Amino acid sequence: MARSPYAAPYAAHRRPPRWPWFAGATVLVALIAFAGVAASTGPFTDQDMATDQIAQQQGTPEASTDGDGQQTPAEPPTPTEGSEETATSDDADAPVRAAEMWFSLWEDNDFARMYQLTSDTTRTVVSEAEFIERHQGIQAQAGIRSLSAEIVGEMTPDGRLPFTVTYESSLVGDLTQHNGLMLVEQGDEWRVAWTPSLIFSEIGDTGCVAWQGQPLQRGRILDRDGEVLAQDAEVSQVGVMPGQLTDEDATINALGQIIDMDPDEIRAIYQRDGVDPNWFVPVKNLPDEQGLELLNQVQGMNGVIVQPGFGRTYPHGPLFAHVTGYVSPATAEDVAADETGSVQANQTVGRSGLEYGANEILAGKPGGSLSVVECDTRAEREIIAEAPGVPPLDITLTIDLEFQQQVDAAVGNIEQLKSVPNADSENPFDGLIDEESAQSRGAAVVLDPQTGAVLAMVSHPTFDPNGFVTGGFDDEELARLNDPVLRPQANRATIETYPAGSIFKLITTSAAMAELDYTGDTPIDCPASFTIGDNTW
Repeated sequence: MARSPYAAPYAAHRRPPRWPWFAGATVLVALIAFAGVAASTGPFTDQDMATDQIAQQQGTPEASTDGDGQQTPAEPPTPTEGSEETATSDDADAPVRAAEMWFSLWEDNDFARMYQLTSDTTRTVVSEAEFIERHQGIQAQAGIRSLSAEIVGEMTPDGRLPFTVTYESSLVGDLTQHNGLMLVEQGDEWRVAWTPSLIFSEIGDTGCVAWQGQPLQRGRILDRDGEVLAQDAEVSQVGVMPGQLTDEDATINALGQIIDMDPDEIRAIYQRDGVDPNWFVPVKNLPDEQGLELLNQVQGMNGVIVQPGFGRTYPHGPLFAHVTGYVSPATAEDVAADETGSVQANQTVGRSGLEYGANEILAGKPGGSLSVVECDTRAEREIIAEAPGVPPLDITLTIDLEFQQQVDAAVGNIEQLKSVPNADSENPFDGLIDEESAQSRGAAVVLDPQTGAVLAMVSHPTFDPNGFVTGGFDDEELARLNDPVLRPQANRATIETYPAGSIFKLITTSAAMAELDYTGDTPIDCPASFTIGDNTW
């Protein structure tokens, strides 16, 4: 160091004191650190939050700050002589905490934040959208409603942490899988090396999951004597898979000629809301004996399928339409909304009447297998789980077929209805007969007075429920079904309100016999008018 020109020539050289330098350096470092922290502070993204959480839970070692204000990982401790290098207790628990966070997010279906905890290698192969779609798609196909996962062993040297996951599935019930979570260390954090096999080990990296249901015959609806009012009959089902139609217009036009159906009606069936393009969509049921001939005719038509099946039939057509109701093919919304696993893509679902109200009894719960399939060809690779299903049941009613026919004939007898007195002299048939269509509007219910059993239930106008199954309504019939005045689908016996009329005399007469000692011989004065208070009727 150069000597100061002001120093005395005889003075001995003295080392300057160090405390001012130390204090100044300390202040300078503190200011730089504060400036670096202030400059780096900003709004957190979801990724920041997820990353910060995993860093906190894993016990990130303290970091020092360099001259640029950037945090750098602290140097690992140097082992003392004669000892082996070992991880601290915090470091040893960090992978476990990372796994616990992963499982917690998985149980909450928080797939976006799960993705933030995946390794860099995973993210180069799978985008966030693909990751979320893969999870949601597999869980939907497997009918998974909830899950719980837990660690069941120590992490292996290669980073595999054994765990079990138990799924609650609407299709196969509770399903437990033993698997391993692969963890990798990235800097000072542990991340998940994700593949689809973490959901189901049988999937591997390329498989898909599919539910192969076993179609069930729907239960029958019978009258009190066992006469069939609704049943499944063997048919040849002609349908399409919209996603496989290569030349759609030409194919549908040709199919319309083969099955004698307007091509626009065919399109309306498979293009309706809620139809998955990968589903088989039944278009028309034809007699079973025509199956072989149909197969020959549609050969080479991509997307057109003929298969044996069961079609719902109503032997008595309109007679019991409001009692039985009708069915139609299940939509994607029906399958998604069902929590029992009873509704499958290849099934029919009750839409009104007993078909709707007793759908679970009549439909049962189809059995089947949850399998890993090739994503492209849908060829089965391996079965994950199987379910036996619940068989459907028949329903026997108290209604009598012959009596129903008699009541229906009486309600629909226009000439008889015209003889009924009506107070409206200008339009004596108002409310009873629709003059334009010459159809009656009304309802009749006959009960057994001893048991309350329904012996007959009729509502007019009515409709043929077979049309909803076969799609056989023409434009005129569709217009009639949607007529706001006729409302043939409305069961007037159950949903309409009418004045009680003379039937209420049962109530007043019973009260008179109970409280006024009236008998069957008691004379009752019935004047032309009577007065109560200031009102005269």
